[in-house]
Parts: sequence; structure tokens; C-alpha cells
Amino acid sequence: MDEVPLPVSQASSHLALEPVVAAAVLNRERERRVSNQKLGACRSGCDDIDDYVLMGGLERGSVVGLSSEREDEFGLVVKADCLILLVVQLAVQIIAHSLSQGVVKRVLVITPKPATTILPVLRDGIKAELAATESEWKKTSPANRAAKVRDALDKVMLSCVFDMDGLWEVLADLDRPDPTPVQKVEEIQDSEDEEDDELEGEGGADASSAAPATEKTAPDMIIITHFSSLLSALFSHRSSTAAHAKLQLLASHVRHLSRSLPSNPLILILNSTNTAVDTSSSSAAAPGPTAPPPPSTASYPSERQRKQLDPTLRSIFHNPQPSASYGEGMTAGAAARRYTVTKPAFGLVFAQLLDLHLLCTRVPRSRKDSELLAGVRTAAAAAAPRDRETVEFVTVVEVLLDEMGVWKGTTDGGEDDDTRKWAWKSREQRWGPVVIESGRVVEAFSGAASTKTTNIEP
Repeated sequence: MDEVPLPVSQASSHLALEPVVAAAVLNRERERRVSNQKLGACRSGCDDIDDYVLMGGLERGSVVGLSSEREDEFGLVVKADCLILLVVQLAVQIIAHSLSQGVVKRVLVITPKPATTILPVLRDGIKAELAATESEWKKTSPANRAAKVRDALDKVMLSCVFDMDGLWEVLADLDRPDPTPVQKVEEIQDSEDEEDDELEGEGGADASSAAPATEKTAPDMIIITHFSSLLSALFSHRSSTAAHAKLQLLASHVRHLSRSLPSNPLILILNSTNTAVDTSSSSAAAPGPTAPPPPSTASYPSERQRKQLDPTLRSIFHNPQPSASYGEGMTAGAAARRYTVTKPAFGLVFAQLLDLHLLCTRVPRSRKDSELLAGVRTAAAAAAPRDRETVEFVTVVEVLLDEMGVWKGTTDGGEDDDTRKWAWKSREQRWGPVVIESGRVVEAFSGAASTKTTNIEP
């Protein structure tokens, strides 16, 4: 008998796919989002980030990427916010705050770094969060403080991997079903067997009662740190085609875990950034006379090159525009630095895994800091002896990509979830300035979430 040919729309598929009504897909997604909201959002404890940038926090059942630049030296003394990546500090604060508020009960941290590198950061972050959220922390004895920190650390599992294959093994173990307990088959025993059972005593009964395996608990939050290191190793040991295919499978699997595990975990993937510089700018950075001529247009990226950067990868604080001439005291190297663009490492390759993408970049805190960074000095400063001056920075956390958005229920259609109306809002291009104080990420300016004035001048 000849096989029934598939429809044209399914000719390239290995499975006979049935069409699904769009209304059914929408209802299924609405039920999932409502269920996730009832679990509670994961917050960082920084109101500017939670309330304004994220509009309520990070939703469970989603994949979020955090990209942050490393501390760089610009020839001046940079007042660094922290010695580690701010994105790691922010992720640790989200873990600590969610644990202290009871939103999550179990956290899994997957990292390619040694445990001795991650554990001190976790310990210090949890200690700082407990000190900030508990009013009686200062009155608590050191022994009780250590016990509370230890209890919080007991809820965090740490898994160290070496490459992408190790990451796959850890994620596959989360999706593996629980082993079914082996049922003991009852047999008809004779009198000799009964005598043997009596000799075994109660010890045998205790052993049989402990036989059933304990139920595996899925984590409520999964953190994958230093993801760019894993990607670098993947692309260096695999062909480009094989690496991209593996990442596509990983993107599907990570989304599957966030939506299918019973705990509906929030998955945070921590990434770094790189700086894109035009190759012709190296000649401009060479030492020159004290009053160099205006730079030619060939020293800057062309308009076509600037437009090649995808909008979901471009920070609103790093969109360079060419100037007509040097400023007073500006060197050619300082002028070239104006045309560097910070973007997430691996660009769209990394973004394909995410539902929400946050970028953390440093910008000068004030106009004075911006001028010092650019090499512009006032007449009074030029007359004074040139000392090593300090440039103060704040870190801007902004939303580059928001595929999920925020669903807010209104009361127009009633209080019931099935009848009330829902409004969808995007968080893209929302931003907030933060700094690190006492081991915590806090607002850089008071009232920054409500004003968003021009205190920051990129």
C-alpha cells in the first residue's frame, strides 16, 4: 500500500505535525505565566533594578542572560567598583535575596571555575545580604551569624564542569526521571524460611524500610557562570558548523528545562563582554605632536560598520558619534577610545539562548569624570601639575533584549485569571545606575528609578 503523502507544509518534517490553534497556544502561555507569577519573582534587593528596570523582578520559568565588562585600565587611576565581575556580584545577590525571602529553596550553581573561587563570593554575598535585610543582625552573636550563613549555603549546590560536554551532563541529570523503587516480590515461605527471618531480628526490617530512594528535588534557580569561557573552548575544539548546531540544541534544552521542570526554575547565564575597535584606529593611537591635526574620517568606523551591530546588542550608552576636532589636551589615543563599542561576548550566538538579556557597562559618574577619561582638561587643570587623577564610574544595568515582556493583569475583566484582561509591556532600553557598597549592589543615585535625570553623562 502506498503511503499517504504529507501536506506541503510538512514535507520537510520527519514527523506528522498537527496544526495548533493560536488561541490554544495563547491560553497555554497565559496559564504558564500566571503560574510562574504565583511562585514569586526573584529580586536582587536593589529597588532601582527590581522595580524600574525589571518591573517587578526576574520571573521564574525564564532564561536570563547577564553580560558584564571587566575592569579595564584607561591610563588613569580607575576607581573600580569591585575586583570581580559585577555580573557575578549581582547574580550572588539575587541568590542571597531570594533565599532570605523564601522565594527559592534550592539553587544550583554550574561553573567552570574552581570551587575555591566561587565559594568565597557566595559566602560574602549571603553574609552581606543577611546583614542588610535582618534588623537584628548586628545584635546577633558571631556563632548565630555563622550558622545562618551556613544554613543558606546548604541550600546552594555547586557543580564544577570543564567544558560544554560537562554542562550537558549536569543539565541532562536534571531532566532525568527519578529511579523507580524496586518492588520486592513476595514468595511463599516454608517453616525453615520463617525461622531464618526470626533470627534476622529487627535490623533487617529497618534496612528494608530505608530501601525506597529519596525523591529528587529540582532546583528553583540555576546559575551558569563564566559562560563565555565554555563558548571559547567549544569553538576552539569544534568546527563552526558543529559548534553552532550544539548551541542550538543547548538553547532548546535550556528553555525546555525552564518550562518543564516541576520547580519552574529561573536560569541565569553569566557572560562577559568584548570591545569592538576599528583596526584603523591603531594608527591614530600612535604618539604624535602635542597639537595634532584633526583626524581623518578613515580613523573611525564607517557608518556601515556601525550599523552592522544588531540593535539588541548595542548599549544606549555606547553609540559613538565622530567629532570634528580634538578637544583641548586630548590625545589621539583618547580620541580613538571614543569609538570603541562594548557588546556582549559572542553576540547573537549567546542571545539565542535567552528570554531576557541584561548588559552591565561602566560609564563615568559625572561630566568631570567623562572629561578626564576622554583626555579633556580645563585651562586651570592644564596649568596645574598633572597628577594621576581618579575617574569614578557607575555601572549601568540595561535591558538589551526582552522576548517575554511583563504580563500585568488588570481588573477590567474581573478578578478571576480566566476573565481578567492582560497587558504586555516590554522592558527593552530600561536602565538603572548602580554601585557596589559594603558588598551589595545598590542605587548609584537616590531616587534614580523615579527621576532618570542626566546625572550620568556617557
